[in-house]
Amino acid sequence: MLSKFLKNLSILKKFLFINFIFFTIIGLFTALYLKEVQPNLIKKKSANHINIINNTIDNILRLNVEFNEEDVRKFLFSTRFIFQNLDRVIFFDNDLNLVGDTDTLDLDPRSFSSRLNVIELEVLNEQKNKETIEKKNINIDEKEPVSFKDILLIYLNSKDFGKPFTFTQDNFNQFKLTTIKNVMRDGSNVGFILITENANDIKTAINERETFILRTAIAVGLVILIFSFVLNRYFLKPIQNLVSYTKKIKEKSREKTSIENLKNRNDELGLLSNSLDDMTNELQKRITHAENFSTDLVHEIRNPLASLKGASEILKDTTDSNQRDKLVDILSHDVLRIERLITDYSQMLKDEVALSKEKMKKIDIEP
Repeated sequence: MLSKFLKNLSILKKFLFINFIFFTIIGLFTALYLKEVQPNLIKKKSANHINIINNTIDNILRLNVEFNEEDVRKFLFSTRFIFQNLDRVIFFDNDLNLVGDTDTLDLDPRSFSSRLNVIELEVLNEQKNKETIEKKNINIDEKEPVSFKDILLIYLNSKDFGKPFTFTQDNFNQFKLTTIKNVMRDGSNVGFILITENANDIKTAINERETFILRTAIAVGLVILIFSFVLNRYFLKPIQNLVSYTKKIKEKSREKTSIENLKNRNDELGLLSNSLDDMTNELQKRITHAENFSTDLVHEIRNPLASLKGASEILKDTTDSNQRDKLVDILSHDVLRIERLITDYSQMLKDEVALSKEKMKKIDIEP
């Protein structure tokens, strides 16, 4: 089916169609690649979060830290090195009450990155801080924003409870990545740890890839358009002119055709045009020569035939033996003339065929 479809297309249309198929396939693979880039980048950051959370849980269990504000505060001050390069770490107890948040502690700024909302929280009292953080909306779904407590309740009642849970937030030109995991002690859940990190670098990486792919597609598209123009202007149109030239010769059209502009080219199309023109001229010369020879042959045969006709009519009516002998000699002579003409014509045709099959070679005749 495809082969039949391609047979009916011109060279330019075949070229454009094949490029369209090629771009479609590349586009599908590119879309799949871009679709997988973000999950892979998120997975890498999430793996780092999980590793930090596991180390934190090990330290909490080893130091027997209780999930209350005082113990968590002391733990954060004593193990601040664990949370380096993280934007925010939040601790909740088993009742989903906030017991610790690195944004509300006056810690070494080298350990925790500064955030604008710290300035806002510093003017609030401790109780209001808790309410603000616990009820703070997270735009996982723009239509239905949810709070940290809502996320913890979803996690608590999900089948993935006990496993790390990662989700993203994309709002106000910020792309945030948050990982949650519960803390188990002696077979019972005692609290939750959340790590939130600004992951704008993921968005930046994706945008850079999309921009690069878009620019590459535009550049390749322009190259194909330029190549298509050159192909059509300098190759396909001359070939179409040659095809039209041969068709007019075949149809014996009286319309004048000229390929002089193509014969002046120094490339393969120029050689083809010259060869085609030489072949056409040679063929026309042979046709003209054959027509002239046929006319001459008819004229030459007509005279002996007229003589044969006259002699045969006289021979029928004469009774003189001498006269009859002369007429018979005339008949024999005319038959020989006709036979000689036919033999010469046949030999000429053979010579022309042999000459057309001969390969011409250049010979240097200089001494």
